[in-house]
Amino acid sequence: MADISNLFEELGYATRKGIADAETAKEHLAGLVLKYFGVLRPWVEHRRKESRRPKAMEHFEWLYDQWKSS
Repeated sequence: MADISNLFEELGYATRKGIADAETAKEHLAGLVLKYFGVLRPWVEHRRKESRRPKAMEHFEWLYDQWKSS
């Protein structure tokens, strides 16, 4: 789980900062981001509480939120 969430966290960061092309990333990876965050959300929330890092995986969640509404 950590490897997948870290991959999408990095993708979210790169997309937010304009390092990765948002439209290309969305075209190829939106389905996976939506699926995986939907499944991993309880794990992400548990990890945030356990590690006392409320912003853990914030870029992954941001990407999910951006792409779920479009």
